[in-house]
Amino acid sequence: MREFILNMANNKTMDEASASLSSERRRGGPRVLILFSDIGEGHASAARTLKDEILVVDPHADVLVENGFDALGRFLCWFMRDFYRARHASVPWLYRASYEVFRRVWLFRALGAFILVLLGGRGERRLVESCSPDLVISTDARLNAVLGYLKRAGRLKMPVFATLTDLGGLEFWAHKGVDLHLVMDSTCVAPVERLAGPGAAMQVRPLVAPAFFSPLSQEEARAALGLPLEGKIVLISGGGWGFGDMEGAVKAALALPDTHAVCVTGHNEQAKAGLVAAFPRESRVTVLGFSSRMNELLAACDVVVHAMGGITYLEATVRGRPVIAYKPPSGHPALIAATLHRQGRQRVAETRGQLTAALRETFAEHTWASIPGVPLPSPASAIFTTPPRVRPRPAWVTAAMHVSTVAVSLLLVGSFAFFADGSYPVLAKTLHLQTAKPTAQPAGIQLVIRANPEIVPAVLAELQAHDATASFALVGTWPAGEMEAVQAAKDQTLAVLEPGSRTGWVHTRRELKQQATGMGLEPVQVYLPPKDGLTLSEYLLARSAGAVPLAHVTWMRSSHPESKALRAGGTVVLDLDSQQNAISALDGLLADLQQDGLTATPLTLTVPAVRAA
Repeated sequence: MREFILNMANNKTMDEASASLSSERRRGGPRVLILFSDIGEGHASAARTLKDEILVVDPHADVLVENGFDALGRFLCWFMRDFYRARHASVPWLYRASYEVFRRVWLFRALGAFILVLLGGRGERRLVESCSPDLVISTDARLNAVLGYLKRAGRLKMPVFATLTDLGGLEFWAHKGVDLHLVMDSTCVAPVERLAGPGAAMQVRPLVAPAFFSPLSQEEARAALGLPLEGKIVLISGGGWGFGDMEGAVKAALALPDTHAVCVTGHNEQAKAGLVAAFPRESRVTVLGFSSRMNELLAACDVVVHAMGGITYLEATVRGRPVIAYKPPSGHPALIAATLHRQGRQRVAETRGQLTAALRETFAEHTWASIPGVPLPSPASAIFTTPPRVRPRPAWVTAAMHVSTVAVSLLLVGSFAFFADGSYPVLAKTLHLQTAKPTAQPAGIQLVIRANPEIVPAVLAELQAHDATASFALVGTWPAGEMEAVQAAKDQTLAVLEPGSRTGWVHTRRELKQQATGMGLEPVQVYLPPKDGLTLSEYLLARSAGAVPLAHVTWMRSSHPESKALRAGGTVVLDLDSQQNAISALDGLLADLQQDGLTATPLTLTVPAVRAA
């Protein structure tokens, strides 16, 4: 594991005019306004820690901590807090689609920031002006966008700072109107400066409470918390909202001997009650709600399992504890987990079995040492020693950018709606687009096998050995012999729409017609959409040919899927196209089904009547 915090020499020679406040403000102390959001606990925790650090640097400072979301108005608060939480829990695909769109297309981010300012800028400005601060600090990406805009437009005269506790999704955090972004990792400096301009970022000490930097032995921490002094302890954190499959994480930890699981569910009382009910008499499980003793918990544990990251990751790393991201939800948690995994800073587990293996590997490694003194400037000292960087732009430039942003964004929205696969799930739900829906089978799952012709004989033999049947999604050109073998086994065949190039969608009708001719299925009524997603243009062209996509299916990523993918009544697509061990993967799936008392059957579909153009 690489060291998370890189050494950085303190800059002791800075411009005296920018290294201090004016003499008038020194006499009474500077007034600092810290704005946070109540989405999770990380933003509020960062604000509290920053306030304490500022008072250490200047005990005479007047530090105000305010919830910046409240000033944005009821609608934006509901949309970015309550609706955000509902999307994570109920419709993660919607959040994933919207997050990826805004992350990849800067014009969509500009449009989103414009809407934020349009609806909440006036309220945020009133909040700032009512506090009359000498400087403003934000701990939330959305507040960065509003404050940065107001600063560039000349509506805020004081310096504006931002703390970045995430290590991914920096496109949402960085803003050209923010004078300085305080980042917690050296790898974030260059990306932020590329987005916000030279000199817009500075690496500082991680924004965690000073107690995390103080020595604390594992034995002392365990004794103080009343935890077992022997064995391994896994700290499972769901963040302030108690997100993630904590029950699955506990089961994965208990699969290893001499392991004790401690769960921190934050403010989610329902998650806490669910864990207590799931492990009523398990002495190896401790369930906590929100805890103010994270410093001791991190010192007591051997490894941290989390889903969201953020402040918990920073605290764990400062304490010298390895971190495993377990089933990180779509959006920035998944992006951060992937980034840290690539850099070798944490493991990622998507299934319970993978988490057990990751825990076993982590326990086998040497103990990580905590990071004692970190020669980096504190966030508070960086704020007081950095001169303002942003200069207001002319009013006509702001007006021109508003017009161009709206016009081009409308054009992109239309293009995205038709040609991007991320838009189809949203539009399908909104417009109630017709699809073919599998009819649930109470005693088994409906299995679709996507395979090349050359492995079909072996697949059919494996199905026959397990007394199972399936539907086939055909890949490539099928010789008559393979088609006759599938038909003789009374298995069904299904057309498949393969992902194409940017202009490949224009051949949708021809592709389906060619497959139908080869399979003797003229005309095609149902097709399997691409694994990476369907575009609205492909959907409309296929529908004009009288075909609709198959909906409500689960693609299998491995030969050992999670149990929810194998529940009775489900529909699973097993992709054997690119797997060298295709037969062993199929054998593993069928064996799992038999063990659970389930059978594999072909598709039974409910197909709406669609008239071809």
